[in-house]
Amino acid sequence: MTVRHSVKSSCLSNFVPEETAKSGPSINARVLNNRATWWQFMLLKSREDLQNLREATQGQLAKRDAETPKIIIGMGTCGVAAGGQAVYDALQEELQKQNLKATVVQTGCIGMCVREPLVDIQLPGRERITYGNVKPDDIPRIVGDHLIRGEIVEDLVVARFVQI
Repeated sequence: MTVRHSVKSSCLSNFVPEETAKSGPSINARVLNNRATWWQFMLLKSREDLQNLREATQGQLAKRDAETPKIIIGMGTCGVAAGGQAVYDALQEELQKQNLKATVVQTGCIGMCVREPLVDIQLPGRERITYGNVKPDDIPRIVGDHLIRGEIVEDLVVARFVQI
């Protein structure tokens, strides 16, 4: 049994071409440059389509993760109360100022509330480092030393995660 949403009956139908809504393109036509579009999920017809989409998306994410530094900022209640939003804003500003690309992710409570705001940085192929009690004034040093030069800012480190 194939379950398919009627695109015509939804408010999203204004954004989907009429011919697409009627017939639905093949999964290969829908995975454009390995990027899923929001309406693509509504047009999946089989388990195989879902598997193909999953593989294409995982390939894209793996490529991005292999090339791009990942930064995780604790933005749970404790992180925000300790100044996490100001640290996040300073980080975004510094990345833009230095013209650096990084995947920046906000997360909930990391579990070390006394050390908030926490900022994790993982460079491709390297261990993940957690910096604690980070202040907006620390961000230029963290970005310059860790992201640009690959040198860990030892006086702010509270944890290291080694890949097994």
